Amino acid sequence: MRAVVALFFLLFALSVRAEFPPIAGGEQSLSLPGKVVWHDLFSSDPRASATFYQRVFGWQIVALENEPYWLFYHDNQPLAGMVMREEPDQSRAGAIWIPHFSSSNLDPSSTLAKRSRWLMPPRKMGQRGVQAIGQDPQGGIFGLLKSEAGDPQDSAAGPGEFGWHMLFTPKADDASEFYQKMLLVEREPDNDSWLLNSAGVSRAVISPAKTEQDDRGAVWLAAIVVQDLDESATQALAAGASWLVEPQDGDSIYLMIDPVGALFGLMGVTEEVSP
Repeated sequence: MRAVVALFFLLFALSVRAEFPPIAGGEQSLSLPGKVVWHDLFSSDPRASATFYQRVFGWQIVALENEPYWLFYHDNQPLAGMVMREEPDQSRAGAIWIPHFSSSNLDPSSTLAKRSRWLMPPRKMGQRGVQAIGQDPQGGIFGLLKSEAGDPQDSAAGPGEFGWHMLFTPKADDASEFYQKMLLVEREPDNDSWLLNSAGVSRAVISPAKTEQDDRGAVWLAAIVVQDLDESATQALAAGASWLVEPQDGDSIYLMIDPVGALFGLMGVTEEVSP
């Protein structure tokens, strides 16, 4: 547990001195609980991570002045952040994407919050708003964010943007109940999985862990929209990515691992609203 908490100490320290910009597209009066409104990548090799996402998705990388934090931009809008993952034990080095859900439920003393472990308790992050990072009872790491600028409107995600979010966990039923209460959303059964819904939109899916992921425990995976699945997968593999699960005919999302070890997905363009 101590090693996990240490991963987020740097972001906690940055909250004191760094000036984080507001999230893109926020509307002051809009609140969409359960919508993923931000992503942070914790990487033990930020240079390699930046090179990969810039090469495959065309993201622009901007470093905060004199701070070990980088912003990923898409179409001149902040899309995600990256922070150095300091890991003295190189056998534990790697990377992890953490989705941040819109929430005003940021009270660490609440009964529900005590069922999770606050890896970074709620902190004011400049103009971004109040941000926290927690760990669910099965070990999945997630973020909560109360945006100072409000939440972005629901719309279809375009190429280069995040389009879907999946939690693979050993106990999908228990996890879906936890997130339903934590995020104040509805849950809907979907075969052996659960959809998390709010405002008439499916925000994420919680599924039983696949065999290939069992040694990772519970883990969130964010899928990025691309124009051509096979072409983008080929580019990602050439840039150093590998398969988490080999795709099968008819798969709409390809599950991959970036060169530093973070899970991510590729998905085709869709008219459906982005969660």
